[in-house]
Amino acid sequence: MKEYILSDGTAVMVKSYEEWLWDCTGMTEEELRKKLDRRKEPRFIYKWWATDKIMEHYHDEYRRYVDLIHLDHISLTFIEYLEAYEGHTVNSFHEMCAATGAGRKDEKRWLEWIKRKWEKHEDNIIPF
Repeated sequence: MKEYILSDGTAVMVKSYEEWLWDCTGMTEEELRKKLDRRKEPRFIYKWWATDKIMEHYHDEYRRYVDLIHLDHISLTFIEYLEAYEGHTVNSFHEMCAATGAGRKDEKRWLEWIKRKWEKHEDNIIPF
């Protein structure tokens, strides 16, 4: 872990990519690549990801992890929070709910739950 200073002067500890990957998979990148390379491509599968695409996905998730550390110290609107922490716009959230068969009542309940998480995020920010 290494100490990283945010723009507001706050010091936070950030895991290196290798530390983060080890926590996620229990393997180094080299070990994970070897394991993925040993897979056999199935005949009848809709979506097959090559090793490089999977590793790219892990790198993207690590960048998201680092970005979220920065966002923990920044005040966000609810819409910004929804996009950053939940990975949805209002429209994509509605589409996801519709695709899963959730009714409007369930969708509203989930949005209220996310809104409570956002309020907690805002309450935990230290004013400058």
